Amino acid sequence: GWETSSVEDMSSMFQSATSFDRDISGWDVGSVTNTASMFDGADSLSNCNKVAIDATFSDLGGWTHGSEDWDTLECS
Repeated sequence: GWETSSVEDMSSMFQSATSFDRDISGWDVGSVTNTASMFDGADSLSNCNKVAIDATFSDLGGWTHGSEDWDTLECS
């Protein structure tokens, strides 16, 4: 995995990623202060991954993930 405990800015990190669908729910995001546009246009993410990512990042102030409500998606 990636060492992310010191990362503060993840803005636009996966923006418009067309083939990214990895589980990053285990990342330590406690230091992150900016997630603006992080996943905008990352259309290849599965609903299961969106749910896991939302659970990981939802405690961050200013967490935005695009126009879709990831916290209401179902993972099957």
